[in-house]
Amino acid sequence: MTGSVAGVLRNIGLFGISLVLAVVVWVVAVNEDNPLEERIVPRAVPVEVTGLQANVMVLGGLATEATVTLRAPRLTWPTLAINKLRVVADVAQWQSGSQVVTLRGLLPDQQAEVVSIEPAVVTLQLARVVTRTLPVRVRIIGDPAIGYTFESPVLSTPDASISGPEELIDTVVALEARIDLRDQREAVAETVVLRVLNKDSQTVNGVQVSPPSVGLRVAVTQLGGYRDLAVRVMFKGSQAPGYRIKNITASPPSVTVFSADPDVVAALPGYLETEPLDITDAMATIDARLAMKLPPDVSLASDQTVAVTVSIDAVESSIRIRRQVEATGLGPRLAATFAPERVDVLLSGPLPALEKLGADDVKVVLDLMGLRIGVHTVKPTVLITGLQSVQAGQVLPEELQVTIIRDLSTPTPKPAAP
Repeated sequence: MTGSVAGVLRNIGLFGISLVLAVVVWVVAVNEDNPLEERIVPRAVPVEVTGLQANVMVLGGLATEATVTLRAPRLTWPTLAINKLRVVADVAQWQSGSQVVTLRGLLPDQQAEVVSIEPAVVTLQLARVVTRTLPVRVRIIGDPAIGYTFESPVLSTPDASISGPEELIDTVVALEARIDLRDQREAVAETVVLRVLNKDSQTVNGVQVSPPSVGLRVAVTQLGGYRDLAVRVMFKGSQAPGYRIKNITASPPSVTVFSADPDVVAALPGYLETEPLDITDAMATIDARLAMKLPPDVSLASDQTVAVTVSIDAVESSIRIRRQVEATGLGPRLAATFAPERVDVLLSGPLPALEKLGADDVKVVLDLMGLRIGVHTVKPTVLITGLQSVQAGQVLPEELQVTIIRDLSTPTPKPAAP
């Protein structure tokens, strides 16, 4: 009985040894046909932060990408799901401060393993996120126009909340809405972006504001005894004959007047006249500063004069003239006839220039250069000399029929006697 048990145990031992040897042989054979290979993943893998608590944020130090080396059997590499490879920095156990976190590679394919990650660790600056509510204060920039004042600003919402890293939130002392009232004469309503300021009135960046902007309206009203009046430019004389006033500008176009008696300014018409500007025989633009004609007990609240520009140019007109046609460029021993010999020309330009046109200032020419014997249709050309402001328009008729023949009046040279 004892011998039988011993034989069984001996056989089991031999079987175990045989099994181990078989496995070793199989592994060696597999490694020879499909060896393990280490390769660097050809694309950089984005680094993800996981385990971040709701009231914690990363301030900095995070590497955005990592280089990963994998080990897998040679025949497995073509089928690996490389696009599902992830590199994570798990910060679940931390809430704030500077933390050194080891990067981990995650790949759902179990036939491959992560050998290395570069960088292997990252140092993250974590901060606790806090939220606070602050009132919105309004800052008025500049002053309204002279004689105007403004009322208390009206906000669409009186306060706003800020959120961000606790160390930044602790530096915030105010939320400010700015509005510019410089030279304004009526109410100003704008949507204003809120500015986050510290105790030195400097902007604090990295803080979220909700809402980021607010509606802001400031009413602007005129003070008693003040009134805005349009400027009416007055003239003396007339521009030169053949010239016109093209445009009149006054700067400023309106002036503010003041009287200690509000009824006096209320009774004024809606305009105020300037002292007259002399434009007698003017043929060019005039620039001048003119004083205003003020009624008794009324004064100007701003500048005592206005800048006036009176643009004067010649009156544009057109005339129709008739001119004899001249031929140029005709070849030797050729003669030309054309009909009609006189044409009508339409000219346009400043009236004074048209009135000065002389008989020799406008010519109508037919260019016959290169034309041979026969009948041709030629467009005449108008030449104007000495008056660049005059332009030639239509020629009637627009084309002339030209007949070119041999000039029989020119004797043919005879050969010299021998």
